[in-house]
Amino acid sequence: MRRYGLKGRLDAGQTLVGTFVSLPEPGIVEAIGYAGYDFVVIDMEHSPIDFGVLPQMLAGADSTGMAPLVRVGTCDANWILRVLESGAAGVIAAHVRTVADARTLVQSCRYPPEGNRGVNSSTRASGYGGANFREHAQQSNDEILTVALIEDLAGVEAVEAIVAVPGLDIVVPGPGDLSASLGLLGQSDHPTVREEVERIARAVRAQSGLELGYHIVSPVQVHRSRALGARFLIYSQDSRVLCDAYRTALATIRDQIEPSGP
Repeated sequence: MRRYGLKGRLDAGQTLVGTFVSLPEPGIVEAIGYAGYDFVVIDMEHSPIDFGVLPQMLAGADSTGMAPLVRVGTCDANWILRVLESGAAGVIAAHVRTVADARTLVQSCRYPPEGNRGVNSSTRASGYGGANFREHAQQSNDEILTVALIEDLAGVEAVEAIVAVPGLDIVVPGPGDLSASLGLLGQSDHPTVREEVERIARAVRAQSGLELGYHIVSPVQVHRSRALGARFLIYSQDSRVLCDAYRTALATIRDQIEPSGP
């Protein structure tokens, strides 16, 4: 696999910025890379992206030097294996609710003896057989990011144990699903939801070597992520950014070609 150095940059105190991609179009990933983002999260939970197009999307990121991560909808070892063999630089697992979930995530991302990732030396990740496999395995164990999304009440209640799982790199609170889990659907800014997000952040800050991630919908929310201590920021997603940009541009154009009033 290619070296992206995300772990080293986090260890050096840098803040990394990425974005979600939900449209199955490699060119969008490539454009985001040329825009200068540190990483992209290809979303296989809330999108039509499948394993047919995933390698091309990963290649789009590779071509610009941007690290491609993939979000999976569950801590399923086979899904994680297929994502990594396609060439992902890390896995973001949704709905991590238990210590067992977190261990499955970590173990599935590491080759033996550090984990139980399956061995195949002919995949895209290993250069279709062209790489020295022992070197590839060690580099993968060193470089691949393991990211847990905690977005359910069960996950919050177990967060102090989850963050202690060895090999976990980043924890990201998910206030959207968390609001639903708390009976506050759509109220991500509700005080109760924010209290639970802060509990997650406190647990992460108390764990040496673990980083906090945060999803911001707008750049103006950066202050909130900084207050929590997050240094792994995921900004919005491609479809929303695209729609917002076109909507704003159209409004500006119409204001100029259809002036209101005398």
